Amino acid sequence: MSEVSTTYDVQVIHFPKSEMIGVTGIGEYEVTMKKNCGVLFKFFGERNIKPGQFAAFFFDNPIEVPEEKLKSVAAVKVTSEQLASLSLSGDEPVEPIVWEEGDYAVVVYTGPYSGLIPLYDYIFGVFLPKIFGRKTELQANIQ
Repeated sequence: MSEVSTTYDVQVIHFPKSEMIGVTGIGEYEVTMKKNCGVLFKFFGERNIKPGQFAAFFFDNPIEVPEEKLKSVAAVKVTSEQLASLSLSGDEPVEPIVWEEGDYAVVVYTGPYSGLIPLYDYIFGVFLPKIFGRKTELQANIQ
């Protein structure tokens, strides 16, 4: 399945199951994502671990959900070996995330934060209902 919108370059791409390490945040996306990224990369830097591919996940439409309830995750891919070697106890500021195999809406956005609001509204309010026939909640399996 690979469909592209005509308004924004939103694609539905099939992703394999991925192991990641991430930091979850609740609150206004611009502030929370900066904080999440700082915590995430500090964690890897302090352990001299080279992080894999970065991904940011945004779960809510900020037009419909109050800022104080917006959920986002900053994450990087890790190998099974890296994950095992970290021996996470649960007290760390990061958590293992299993991103399940499936179809996900993906968009690369470059521009000011203020331009994201109409993009989120389009993705959650128009694109996902059109492609999947209903409003769709995207979520990761946060362990």
